[in-house]
Amino acid sequence: MKHFKLTILFTMLMSMVSNRSLAETFSEVNDDGVTIYYNVINNDLEVIRQGQGNTYSGDVRIPQSVTHAGITRTVTRIGNYAFSSCIELKSLSIPSSVMSIGDYAFNGCGLKSIVIPKNVNSLSYLSFFQAYDLESIVVESGNQTYDSRDNCNAIIDKKTNTLLVGCKNTIIPNSVKSIGYSAFYDCYGLSSITIPSSVTSIGGRAFMACCGLNYIEIPSSVTSIGDGAFEDCKCIAQIVFHSPNPIDMSKLFDWKDYATYFVPSDSYEEYITVYKNSNYWINSRIDNVLPIGTIVDYDISVTAHNGYSEIVEKIGANNLKNVVSLKITGSINGYDVMIMRDKMPNLHSLDLTDADIVASDYEYYSGCTKTYDNVLPAYMFYNKNNLKEIKLPQTLTAIGKYALSGTCVHKIDFPENVKEIGDDAFRASHLGCLDLSNNSRIATIGSRAFSEINTQNSCRLHLVNLSNSSIKEIKERAFIDSRVDNVILSNSSIESIGDWAFACTSILGVYSVDLTNCSNLTTIGAYAFSCTDISKIIIPSSIQTIGSEAFSGCPYLNDVYVQTIIPRSINSNVFSCASYATLHVPPMSYRNYYWATPWSQFANIVEDVNPDYFYVDDDLSIENGKATDDPVDADIAGTSGIVVQDDNQTFDEVTVTNN
Repeated sequence: MKHFKLTILFTMLMSMVSNRSLAETFSEVNDDGVTIYYNVINNDLEVIRQGQGNTYSGDVRIPQSVTHAGITRTVTRIGNYAFSSCIELKSLSIPSSVMSIGDYAFNGCGLKSIVIPKNVNSLSYLSFFQAYDLESIVVESGNQTYDSRDNCNAIIDKKTNTLLVGCKNTIIPNSVKSIGYSAFYDCYGLSSITIPSSVTSIGGRAFMACCGLNYIEIPSSVTSIGDGAFEDCKCIAQIVFHSPNPIDMSKLFDWKDYATYFVPSDSYEEYITVYKNSNYWINSRIDNVLPIGTIVDYDISVTAHNGYSEIVEKIGANNLKNVVSLKITGSINGYDVMIMRDKMPNLHSLDLTDADIVASDYEYYSGCTKTYDNVLPAYMFYNKNNLKEIKLPQTLTAIGKYALSGTCVHKIDFPENVKEIGDDAFRASHLGCLDLSNNSRIATIGSRAFSEINTQNSCRLHLVNLSNSSIKEIKERAFIDSRVDNVILSNSSIESIGDWAFACTSILGVYSVDLTNCSNLTTIGAYAFSCTDISKIIIPSSIQTIGSEAFSGCPYLNDVYVQTIIPRSINSNVFSCASYATLHVPPMSYRNYYWATPWSQFANIVEDVNPDYFYVDDDLSIENGKATDDPVDADIAGTSGIVVQDDNQTFDEVTVTNN
């Protein structure tokens, strides 16, 4: 008996040793200079990720075969997570030898298009999970398992006619019979989708977390809808059911009060009866279920009055609850705000482009006793999650505190005259993108203005772009606790980033913060970027103060770039990554940082050989990274010390001296 046990143990150990030898890992450099990592599995090769914090970028071509240690093997697999979080990946060429694509292979990567080779016979919805930028999906002709028929921008299982993977540009072909489990899960760019009458089933979580989806029609041919098919789609404004039989929504949505449901007029009473008797609708309103054909869109011209609202007269008191889309031309005040806020439960889209907000003393919301000229009123739609879209007045100059906090507004465009975004203005909303690049008016982002965005669902604030903007101050906690994917601050006018400004932003993909050419930035507050997933930070030479723990708790922060030869004075707790991260310093400054506490805590300090900046301190002069006494002409930005090179000068010709 003992001999038997020992034999089994020996066999298991030998098996483990054998498997380990089969899973050899190595890397090879392509002819184009790109390094690719591989696993050896059953004498074939599997492409794998480079390792935590390191990702593929640019144009990548996977070779059909690789020779390593004198052995040539064929590449047949793309492994799990192989290109996950490769946000700078521009293009990928996959050889025809590849037969399988692993789970999360392209999770969160930057690819816009992909071609699936004809020999691929194994993949799943997880292969492209959260590939937000994907716009085009093509399956090569001749593939026996999958196709992308009719230029549909999707992957379809040929045997079952099931759509397995979709993207924001998918058009579902008339031959598709079912939409697979999680087929469009977290498809951020999908705003609407037409489901053809050929479809009979929609899989569970098929459209879960499609935060940009605002309209959908479900044909009468659909007889089965899986659990959570539209969970976390809180920006959906209208859902049209064509089935004459009431559809049980208890397992489809987690937000029944957020949308308006249109049902066949002949079955309206039956729908209402079923819903009133359903536990799912207990303590919920039924006035967001309307017959198909109800007038819901209004375009009116009004004038503001003291004591009443012309909106009621133009639409009719009994019709206010049916308003889904409203465009207003003319002047409005607090009386009109109250009507839109409290008397229109189905208002999803509001166009105030040609409206003017004027002053009044009416208390339109508890504690809000005034409206002001050209200011979006404080608390105007506070916690009104029915609002999905708003176009702001062109005459607007400021956004009041809590004005759109708690709404489901997914996208916002700021009129050119807006100068200030008030405290808590978009707090706890469902905003999907904040693009203020090239904005020349807004100077201040208020405290908590964009905090806690999408924390209660699977959606994210995909982009915060403040590049080339006039914003001077980001106040404390402006973005704290929001789910953010990417932050761009380069070339902006920012002077200070407040305490906790970007702290605890729940970022899904590793990203960098580029403060290059933020020549006015002098202050980064305490905890400003703490507990985030940033992988690289470029600190401009204009910085004078970095607060305590500004970059603490950042596990992926592997590269810190500084642009001053004389180290700035900082607290010892600013960085928690010093034991493993690389500190990149200007030429001739290695010893300065090596001996300067707490910069000396960095285990790896390197001088950039060819930096794209210089900063001059004291009497030091630099020429191609070496001290010199021979002055030449060079322009230096007065506050930042960054060299502004002449158009006809290469960097190697620049000489900087201290006059």
